[in-house]
Amino acid sequence: MEPLEAARTATVVDPAEPPITSRTAEDDQRLLASLPPDELFLTLFAGRRDVFARGWQSKKGIRGYEPHCKNAMKPGVCGHVIEPKVRCEDCPSRELVPFDASFLRAQFDGHLRIPRDPTGESNRIGIEFWAGIYLVDDQGTCRVGVFDLDDHDGNGKPFEIGKALIAQLRMWELDFRVVRSRGGKGLHVWLFFREPVPAWKVRALMRAVR
Repeated sequence: MEPLEAARTATVVDPAEPPITSRTAEDDQRLLASLPPDELFLTLFAGRRDVFARGWQSKKGIRGYEPHCKNAMKPGVCGHVIEPKVRCEDCPSRELVPFDASFLRAQFDGHLRIPRDPTGESNRIGIEFWAGIYLVDDQGTCRVGVFDLDDHDGNGKPFEIGKALIAQLRMWELDFRVVRSRGGKGLHVWLFFREPVPAWKVRALMRAVR
């Protein structure tokens, strides 16, 4: 049995379920010819559209993500700025914002921010943030997987690991793209699938590749 087929078989419990199918060059050419850049990105990096993650950074440099809310940071409304403070998931004013191409364009242009307080109750200026996509949808499936290879110790190992990983992915004929991480010291290796796949299968396949 070929390595890729063996890995696929290992992730299938019900033989009636469809196999994992990777994207092809022909798939990409069809998308390039039919979609504008922002919709192309959203199609390739397909995730939940009903909500997206807002990335933030504290004054101490700590970073994190949370679901983006329409009332984020609004004085007297947002659970982060009222007293006593309320966790986002427990806030009665929580209104999650769907993700669309307008947020994507704003992020690419460097203008993604929470607007100035329209009520005038505070002197808060617009707060910059960055968007993150939830790759697993509400059905527990996804069309994208990613290997996150970080270089926290500065020893360059992610690039050595990345070369071996890329060789394995090519041998198994999986569709992937490689990008440098935000800090430039690591790699993100993205896998793309033609159809939605149960997230646990994608994880099992990625573990088999590793």
